[in-house]
Amino acid sequence: GARKGLLYDGLLDDGTCAQLLALVEEDRELPMRAGRVRAASRRLSERVPTDLARPIARTAPDQSNTSVFFGKRLVMKLFRRIEPGPNPDLEMSDFLARHHFARIPPLAGAMEYARDGEEPAAVAMLQQYMYNQGNGWQVTIEELGRYFERVVTLPPPAPVGQVLSDPPAPPDEVAQAIGTYLTLADVLGRRTGELHARLADDAGD
Repeated sequence: GARKGLLYDGLLDDGTCAQLLALVEEDRELPMRAGRVRAASRRLSERVPTDLARPIARTAPDQSNTSVFFGKRLVMKLFRRIEPGPNPDLEMSDFLARHHFARIPPLAGAMEYARDGEEPAAVAMLQQYMYNQGNGWQVTIEELGRYFERVVTLPPPAPVGQVLSDPPAPPDEVAQAIGTYLTLADVLGRRTGELHARLADDAGD
């Protein structure tokens, strides 16, 4: 109408983010103009006290979601593409939580938007925050940078004959230049294998 003002994303407001967190933790439902928002919590072993859910921080939004951090105790991922039906991110986390897979952040709750005659659409998911040094991609890129800095001063390694039955380990000088990343890559491979094995546990789902 005749009013003028500034319209901005509510996720930039700490009060709005705190209300969204309370909505999930208290299993509340909000009526909307053409539907309702329903939130449900998953009880973690320890509930995060309100004073530890600060400060509130955010990631830069990407194409599909924005994440809000509550005092490095909880992280809420809000989906920017709201579509009726199962959300793969939430569905996967829920499945693994029900099958007691401990290698992902525990699911603490979720929020959905429901309209009559349509499947609910996932709005947000809440997870326990896990202390980390970055995701696998960031760690790999940083380690590659350090590797190239180290390896440029080394002589070329002696050629190694190909063994089809058992690929050879890298030469000692190469392994030393790669450093601890070989161990990290081994752990990542094992965790990925454990994930797929757990997903295959339930043949009916």
